[in-house]
Amino acid sequence: EWLQIEGRAEISTTQSDRAAFWFDGLLAYVSGVDDPDYAVVKVIPDRIEIGAMGR
Repeated sequence: EWLQIEGRAEISTTQSDRAAFWFDGLLAYVSGVDDPDYAVVKVIPDRIEIGAMGR
């Protein structure tokens, strides 16, 4: 199965977005929700395709 999203991406560093999408698994990459290297990429889709191999 696969998913393809085509659209416009925005990078957000607002505290509200960073807190909304934070989970502790990200600690392997950044030091916490306040780490300046942590940002959220929002994708505003123009087109979404979902498919399954062999179906």
